[in-house]
Amino acid sequence: MKILKLLFIFFILNAYFIYPEGEKGIKINKIKGNKGKRWAICVGINDYNDDNIVDLKNAANDAINIGKIFNDNGQFDKVITLVDDFNHFKNKMLPTKSNIEKQLDYILNFSSPEDLIIFTFSGHGISDNQGNGYLITQDTDINKKFETSIKVQDIVKKFENFKIKKTLLILDACREEISQTKSLGNKGLLAEKFKESEVAATFYSTKAGWFSYEDTESEYGVFTRFLIDGLAGKADINNDKVVSFSEIETYVQDSVSEYSLKHNRKQKPYTKIYGEKFGDLALTAYKTKPENTKSISIIEDVKSLKDLINFKIALKVGEEYSTALLSWAKAKESSFDEIVILRNKNNPITFNLKNNINYVEGEKIPNSKIIVLKILKDNTFSYSDNTLEEDTTYYYKLFTKKINSGSPIYSNNGIEHNVKTLIDEDTIQIRLDKLKVIKVLEENKSWGVELCWKIEVETSTGKKFTIHERPKEKYKAFEDGKEYSFDDKIEIKLPKKDSSYFDIIVDLVDLDTGVKDGWLKENQQDDKVINKKHYRYNYNDNKIYKTHIIKEKENKSCEVELKWTISKAN
Repeated sequence: MKILKLLFIFFILNAYFIYPEGEKGIKINKIKGNKGKRWAICVGINDYNDDNIVDLKNAANDAINIGKIFNDNGQFDKVITLVDDFNHFKNKMLPTKSNIEKQLDYILNFSSPEDLIIFTFSGHGISDNQGNGYLITQDTDINKKFETSIKVQDIVKKFENFKIKKTLLILDACREEISQTKSLGNKGLLAEKFKESEVAATFYSTKAGWFSYEDTESEYGVFTRFLIDGLAGKADINNDKVVSFSEIETYVQDSVSEYSLKHNRKQKPYTKIYGEKFGDLALTAYKTKPENTKSISIIEDVKSLKDLINFKIALKVGEEYSTALLSWAKAKESSFDEIVILRNKNNPITFNLKNNINYVEGEKIPNSKIIVLKILKDNTFSYSDNTLEEDTTYYYKLFTKKINSGSPIYSNNGIEHNVKTLIDEDTIQIRLDKLKVIKVLEENKSWGVELCWKIEVETSTGKKFTIHERPKEKYKAFEDGKEYSFDDKIEIKLPKKDSSYFDIIVDLVDLDTGVKDGWLKENQQDDKVINKKHYRYNYNDNKIYKTHIIKEKENKSCEVELKWTISKAN
């Protein structure tokens, strides 16, 4: 019995020491914010069953090697790969729609809300007219492409149903139409607007309007090549032997952008972050950093503040006109107690915090518009500022604070970034339909009327447009019941505010009171039919989305009917 115990202890000790530091020495789930089990599904498709879908060369290899790096360096409890090779065919693990959904359900049934789930996909992606994204599976039927593909929103919905908030989607699929790249007819894979509670982040291989390419220098897609390099350790900026999401994001974006510039490609990775604390999410750990790696302790734009790295600001998806998401990470061996965030509107922040002064939240810095926006604990890595005005540039400056014997000491300089909010607005289409002379007044009956006009739109934001203009040089005689048909329309942007409005301005003129004996009358005098009238439509007035007929008569020329249609543009 003692011999068995000794052998058992010996086995445990050997098992412990054969795991190298980094891969197993650093326990990822012991790092703050990384508690829970770790799951991954990696999908890659080269050969599609439908001959109308363009096959790819490197997508399957992408998924296999992402799965390998997760297994080797990521300390995942379960990594599932679904690719179209012979081994996966034998094991009935081909990347069909039903298999992908079945494996996702399998993981979810064993997961808990605190777990991490990563879903990666390399292949074709499309979007429907409503902007819903779909992943093209091996058995997608091109004639029923939406019904036989996987809707991205359905994956997210599963996460929501199981209350999984710590999730990451990595989608290497082209998001615009282009042949021989990772796309497929229709619109490419568009960035969807998920609620914060539904998904933590989505990392796209390229932004909207750009392309995702396969790499001619390796056996991967360009995006996946740098993703794998980064997960292996090249992305570790602060040299703590752990690769976090914020580090891999920075590394892949910079590397792909540099590659694209060198090879005259149009690809730029794009991230949508939906959670509040994502910068500290650990993806992999390693023992030795790969060769040819630029090792730096801090990134270039934060040299002045060694305690923090990767300070970024992004407009929060779905709230680009009112909310900014600030995120950062702690540098290795940093030591401070709090983080102080300053904010200024439209101007950079030249002010630096003074030692031995206790600043409070909401305090305004004297002789400026700078405010102390927020004071946070050192274990906080993000902040959402949801008090912003639209179409405005905001500057943020971060300082670290150390409390020394009761007196605050601040970093000598802060790190600063800015962001400009968008405008939450609707697009409204105004279309002219027709102008009809209902009745020419009695004294003009024998010859009708000669009309010219100018019809304009002016918005509450001060913009002016001309829908249609008929100058005096163009002669047109009108009699009772005659119509002039238009084919003119414009689109205007209107902020979603109760104070928003637009005016349709009509200036309609009878050039002359008529002709006599085939000759224009001498001493012509313009006769105003509709004289610079403003027809106002408020943004919150549902009537603006209807057809309107305006009947007017002025002076002694004619009575007209002018018709236009106003609608929300899709």
